[in-house]
Amino acid sequence: MWRHLKYIVKDKECLKSIINIVNVCFELGQWPSHFKTSMTIVILKSNKESYDSPKFFKLIVLLNTLEKLREKVICQDCQRWTLFIFIFSLLFLFFFYSLFLFLEQLRLGVISHAVTSVTN
Repeated sequence: MWRHLKYIVKDKECLKSIINIVNVCFELGQWPSHFKTSMTIVILKSNKESYDSPKFFKLIVLLNTLEKLREKVICQDCQRWTLFIFIFSLLFLFFFYSLFLFLEQLRLGVISHAVTSVTN
């Protein structure tokens, strides 16, 4: 399905429809059960004497493609917000640290002459 998806996404109308479906699901707070279903494939691990234990099997879960897209969008949004909050926090800390240094220098009298000359 992923190989077909690149052709679907190139079509602007189809992409717009997919975005609308996802946006409506977010607005309603509901995600259709069709997109929540998955297919699980059980693969036997090779060269085992018996298969009486779960550790001798490998499970592969195939999710719905639209669900994968939704998860990617959510992950990218979370990463963007995390980066934004991190940068904002750094700027906030820098501002208050600079303010603290300024007030400390003002208290010690290091910049008192500059302040009085600006006000005069």
